Amino acid sequence: MKQKELDESTVVLSQRQKENDVKQRWKGKLKRVITDNNEQMRYDFQKKSLLTKYNKNVYKKRKNRKDAQLKARKDQQQTSQAWERYKHEMKARIDERPLLMEREKIAVEQQQSQKKALLLVKKSLESAGITQYQTFFSDQELAILKNANVQLLAKQD
Repeated sequence: MKQKELDESTVVLSQRQKENDVKQRWKGKLKRVITDNNEQMRYDFQKKSLLTKYNKNVYKKRKNRKDAQLKARKDQQQTSQAWERYKHEMKARIDERPLLMEREKIAVEQQQSQKKALLLVKKSLESAGITQYQTFFSDQELAILKNANVQLLAKQD
């Protein structure tokens, strides 16, 4: 029996030894292929967190850039609207004022009406018997009256 037990124990030992040998061989072969990814995974996680921080910064920069573009576009629209208002107001002022020819015509009409009024006053003073009418008029009005008398005499001739 002892012999049988010894044989069985040697068989068991030999089987365990074979298993250990196989494990050792495969462990050596697999060690080249399988690596401990714990460090790599930790590095990837840190890299990912850094990337998300970078992406957040990029997103903020893009958002700031878009905000700046929107603000610039809004300012440009306000400036162009102000310019259009200014042009419209300028055109309205131009349309309201008289032309140069109309101004000259108005000035000539005013001079003629002033001459007529002065001549009427002079005639009414003369008809009232006042011969010294020069005291009632200023020098400028007297010059206008003198020119009016000269023109009347020229028309009569």
